[in-house]
Amino acid sequence: MNHCEDIAVAKIAETAGLLAGNGYRLVQLSCVKGGEGRLDLIYSFDRNYELSSYKLSVAPGETVASVTASYPGAYLYENEIGELFGITFDGLSVDFKGTLYDSLVRTPFNLPPAAPQTVGGAQGASNPSGADQ
Repeated sequence: MNHCEDIAVAKIAETAGLLAGNGYRLVQLSCVKGGEGRLDLIYSFDRNYELSSYKLSVAPGETVASVTASYPGAYLYENEIGELFGITFDGLSVDFKGTLYDSLVRTPFNLPPAAPQTVGGAQGASNPSGADQ
């Protein structure tokens, strides 16, 4: 059975510890933009081909406890999400302190919405190829 459960940000480290103790492996950790400026973290765990996922809705500036105490390899996921989205993970076992990627843009996956572009005087019109018609 596969399921996705919403949990409080404060519960992820405890939940990860319980899952690790019960033989679950960390499959992935991903981040997407949620509503109202929030970011959604989705942790997926597996045991015996049964996937269990947990979604946290993170407010701007909110810190998330690292799961590296239970899943040491999560340091790469957490460093990447920290750099690309700007989430701070507390207790990260290996912290690259923003040097995992060499990016010209801070938190490139969590930029404010861009203003609509105008092309040829028509607002919102664009030519994806970039070539003149």
